[in-house]
Amino acid sequence: MKSKIVNLLIVAALSVSSTVPAFANVLAKSENTVNKTEITAKNNSDNNKITTETIHVNINELFALSNSQASLFSASTKFKNSYSKYRDLLDAPQKEIYDFLTNNFQTANTNSHTLTFKNQLSKSEATAAFKQTAAAFYLDNPLMYWCDDFKGEFIYQDRIAQSVTITVQSKYYYNYDLQNTKMSKIMNKVNSIISSMNKEKFDNDLDKFTYLHDTLMNNTTYDTPAATDKENHLDSHNPYGALVLGKSVCEGNTLALTLLCHEADIDCLSVIGGKNKESHAWNYVKLDGKWRFVDPTYSNRKGVDYKYCYFLRNMPSSYLDSVPLALPTLDNSYFINFGDVDRDGIFTMNDASLALQKIYSNSLSGADKVIIDVNGSGTCDDTDVNLIKNKVLNGTEFSIYQKLNNYK
Repeated sequence: MKSKIVNLLIVAALSVSSTVPAFANVLAKSENTVNKTEITAKNNSDNNKITTETIHVNINELFALSNSQASLFSASTKFKNSYSKYRDLLDAPQKEIYDFLTNNFQTANTNSHTLTFKNQLSKSEATAAFKQTAAAFYLDNPLMYWCDDFKGEFIYQDRIAQSVTITVQSKYYYNYDLQNTKMSKIMNKVNSIISSMNKEKFDNDLDKFTYLHDTLMNNTTYDTPAATDKENHLDSHNPYGALVLGKSVCEGNTLALTLLCHEADIDCLSVIGGKNKESHAWNYVKLDGKWRFVDPTYSNRKGVDYKYCYFLRNMPSSYLDSVPLALPTLDNSYFINFGDVDRDGIFTMNDASLALQKIYSNSLSGADKVIIDVNGSGTCDDTDVNLIKNKVLNGTEFSIYQKLNNYK
């Protein structure tokens, strides 16, 4: 009996000892699972934690001549010919920021406004996106001349932007009430010019654009001291100087022409960069579905003997943009078909007859004064009529092209 009991105890002991390793393995696996769960939870906590970032965009630095489109951002986005503004280049979250700026900063103010994103913007993309949006908004809106610095305070969760609080500041234009008064005067002048243009009853954008270009040029002189001393000649660097005071530098002329064109429903872009390695600004305008180059400043500077020498022509190689956005592809042919007064695409005696009629009836309007002035003298007279006749009869080229080629 004792031996049976001993044997049973031995068997039981062996059975228990054989199950210990298996139980230990279960415990080990359970501990590993817990450890992995803790690690995963910690990683998720890191990913989901709230982070912040402040991004400053200084307009003067952004458009510095030392910059180029390639060095600031990738050139993967193209300016399609169907586009009309820089806004068209932006993606969904950038357009959110752009439209938010439009709704909150059309008047000069230092208030902060917070945008909660509907579209995803990753933290790695935020800096470039904010810079591009600020550049597009500034160039598309000439009345934003007063802003120097865009500040965006971004809040991220899981490295995705949740919101941005934007403040627009100014280094020079610190009297915001004064700037709002000036903006009102600018628009009064713009509306007056548009009203006068509409009385001409032009039926095409070329005549409208020529009218706006000439009105700006004929009533604005170049403010030489302002070119090297912005702080003491602020108005010459914005549309107020060009449109209200009648003196300006390239920046003011460019912004003023863009503003006039927008009010006349003509697609026009402000372009900032350099000419002959000096800071400069000019315009691209879309006429007949193609983008053209025009420089309202250099055509109006002292020493230029033909005011249309930088008007709707090929852009000289001395111009280099520093816009951190894609730009449209230009049509580099001469848009003005000199001597084709009836604008039918061919040269006939009717062009000479129509030129004579317009000159003596004092009915030159729109682009007529450009088209008929085939020798580039700045006036339309009998000499131009005879040159048109020679073109028709003998195929003689107009001397205006030689004059234009001298301006690089």
